[in-house]
Amino acid sequence: MADKIPQKCPECGGSFTAKKLTTTCPHCGTKTELGIDGNARYAYVAPKPNQGKTFTATDLLNEFSAKHVSGPGMPDLMGVNKILKTVSINDVCPESGMTPLHWAIVNRNRAVFSLCLARGADASKRGTGEYEIAPIELAHREGLTDFVDRLVSHGASADDDMLRPIKEQRQVAAAATRERAAVVKETIARLTKEGKRAWYQEQVKHFEEILGIKSSVARGRGIRAFEKVPVKSLAEKNLGMEEWLIKLHDLAFEGGATLFCEKGLTVSSKIRLLLAPTKSVLDVVAVSNLLSPDEPGCERVDIGRQLEKLYVELPYRILECGRDGVLGDIRAMPDDLEGLAKRLLDICPHYGQTLQAGNGKPWEKVDDVTAVKNDLTESRGFFLTWD
Repeated sequence: MADKIPQKCPECGGSFTAKKLTTTCPHCGTKTELGIDGNARYAYVAPKPNQGKTFTATDLLNEFSAKHVSGPGMPDLMGVNKILKTVSINDVCPESGMTPLHWAIVNRNRAVFSLCLARGADASKRGTGEYEIAPIELAHREGLTDFVDRLVSHGASADDDMLRPIKEQRQVAAAATRERAAVVKETIARLTKEGKRAWYQEQVKHFEEILGIKSSVARGRGIRAFEKVPVKSLAEKNLGMEEWLIKLHDLAFEGGATLFCEKGLTVSSKIRLLLAPTKSVLDVVAVSNLLSPDEPGCERVDIGRQLEKLYVELPYRILECGRDGVLGDIRAMPDDLEGLAKRLLDICPHYGQTLQAGNGKPWEKVDDVTAVKNDLTESRGFFLTWD
């Protein structure tokens, strides 16, 4: 890389030029990686002991909040693993008095909390000073019922006051699961019945001719499937894969059905297409395999209801719906991109972080709304994931 490239620091906003992939901001000293758009990103920086030659619990807590390409709140496993070779996951930080579990609870960081439990953190280990309490007591004080529940499952002792909210939360969750399961069951039964009607059978035959593939029943879902569709060879020469699917989607939609890809539209040479005898977004999401009906917290029926409301306000095409997520192509972009970005973040709260830190893309220091707005401007659509 011979030429110096103008960059802007993600930390202080200062401008500088550099020709190395990884460099240091001359204004604030932040380690950065060059960005092709002129905005430098945070670079991965291997952790070093804060004092002396040996890592301590302080270094581990610092690593949890370090600004890496994985993004804020997402610990970099390379750095964590390096520190954990000499530091115990149960060590107490001498400065704060917290164990890693205490830190995760105080910062409400679910990623670090899960990492600590996965690495064998003692669910009853007390800290020092103001944190000379068990993690479960701290989580209860902070009102983090889901944290308390998981700590109990990892052997922490809990009194009735701690267990009562867990019991109530489980009862509410069980009732919601039953309701969602009923919606899925009713939707499948209705689509199975609708799929026997002449109009839908004609649609199936029409697409069998277009694709040159015989359809089969998508077991237990009330819709038809076209297996191993060679999307790259079928797509017209002047159309990309998404544009080709949009054309077929619109053709199906005009006839009262929805044609969509189950997964891998942009990365697979052969895909599975599904044809549903409905134009309802909720129906499509409900019979997809986006998430299981009993998935806690974030479930496909609830997601489908939110996406249905969005469709009423802003029509879009569902091009992909399955385990990888929901890909939507917006028919006409609204003037209020910020409002749309906020709506998408309501549906998928980590969407902004996924856009910035996902797929190996270095982290950009912008707020979530800006990240989603930028992606909407570039892609004229959205791809929401809940994995």
